Amino acid sequence: MKPNKSRNSALVRELVQRRVDHNLSQKAFWARFGISQANASRIETTAMLSPSLSILLQLYAQGVIPDERLAVCDARD
Repeated sequence: MKPNKSRNSALVRELVQRRVDHNLSQKAFWARFGISQANASRIETTAMLSPSLSILLQLYAQGVIPDERLAVCDARD
């Protein structure tokens, strides 16, 4: 399955804006999703997402998965 770059571009722009609005570094924001800073930079530059990551980020952007749930997942690692 090929990633949908145009849909991903809008999603990534929205998430970057959210990250900036909350004064979070790439490392801090993307770590919630299990993504390293290097991969975060790549995502923010290219908007290329795997299908599963795209679904996770869409659910997050829609508020289905709140920050509190991501924090619980991150704390388990």
